[in-house]
Amino acid sequence: MKVRIKDIAEVINGSTPSTQNPEYYDGDIIWITPKDLSDQNSKYIYSGERSITQAGYNSCSTKMIPENNILMSSRAPIGLLAINKVECCTNQGFKSLIVDKTKCNVEYLYYYLKYHIKEIESLGSGTTFKEVSKDSMEKYEIVLPSIKVQETISNVLSLLDNKIINNNKINDELESMAKTLYNYWFLQFEFPNENGKPYKSSGGKMVWNEELKREIPEGWEVKNAYEIADIKTGKEDANHATKNGKYPFFTCANDVLRCDDYKFDGNVILIAGNGDFNVKHYNGKFNAYQRTYVITPHNDKYVGVFHLSCKQTVEKFIKGSNGSIVKFITLRDIQNIKILDCKNDKLLEPFNVFLEKIDLLKKENQELSSLRDFLLPLLMNGQVKFKDK
Repeated sequence: MKVRIKDIAEVINGSTPSTQNPEYYDGDIIWITPKDLSDQNSKYIYSGERSITQAGYNSCSTKMIPENNILMSSRAPIGLLAINKVECCTNQGFKSLIVDKTKCNVEYLYYYLKYHIKEIESLGSGTTFKEVSKDSMEKYEIVLPSIKVQETISNVLSLLDNKIINNNKINDELESMAKTLYNYWFLQFEFPNENGKPYKSSGGKMVWNEELKREIPEGWEVKNAYEIADIKTGKEDANHATKNGKYPFFTCANDVLRCDDYKFDGNVILIAGNGDFNVKHYNGKFNAYQRTYVITPHNDKYVGVFHLSCKQTVEKFIKGSNGSIVKFITLRDIQNIKILDCKNDKLLEPFNVFLEKIDLLKKENQELSSLRDFLLPLLMNGQVKFKDK
């Protein structure tokens, strides 16, 4: 049967305390903005970038939303969705839904709204920017089967999403472990010596390097990126992306688009020359946006260490000497990234293993996401039937 949103949920507006009063912020109350939803890949949200104080909460009309309900951005942009796993409040860019759990399964409603988000976007009105009103959201109709069928549908989709979430957590841990190991071996020089003991603290010989202005292990060399890798830029503009392209299309955004042809094929590091300056790894055929740098090491054994070196160097690039944020990274910046050549393949190998494991989980997530997106319309349109027991 079809029901209106207001028959199964209370629609809640948010609000923003005055940003001119510092006493309203950095408190204990979790406060969510649309940006918090745009920066996450999970359907669940646990915190926001900012929090507010009780005084900030009392100063505006925002309301607390109990845990396990739905946050939906209603403007700039419309349609970002999340289930809050902690009690929170939001700014004015939301129409949050406090769901009557006796009538509607929260996860089912999340997936239903996600599938029909284009319809919800069309409810928006306004001259400066479109916004979905509380009244429009309350009157929006959804198809609501029995609670048992809702639970079955949400369980099928949640199994896939939960596996994706777990894989992302594993990848975060693997990336953290790789970074820690890199710092220990390539910055502190405490890699295992011939006796398995930390090199530097066990008396390993160090020599002064004028280029880095510090000591490095004897026998190691400092090289510029261009000496051990081919460095090119993408040639395509943003319009090169297609909806169901065969190949990845890397831009300066974190999301990877698709396109119909490829210009690169290899085991590479990609650096966004502007935007958030993200650093990615990819192995295979792809295409790239014109402000994306493609680094192909001459020998694959360097890829893992090169990837981490680039990440650490880019973090330094994005802030100028006076602390101001740079607008873009130049080709010369990339060419002159310093790479420590340890002359020891055994020290390079673990970082490639980390990358391989991370890539496998990312590939699995892509397959799980495709399966979920395939099943979503079938389940929501009733093309897959479940018995109501």
